[in-house]
Amino acid sequence: MSNIAAGEGAEGKPGCSPVPEKTP
Repeated sequence: MSNIAAGEGAEGKPGCSPVPEKTP
């Protein structure tokens, strides 16, 4: 939830956020 801006790319980029949260 903290990385909302990076959450978009976190789905395919394992570098935006250290924790792969549930991002639609």
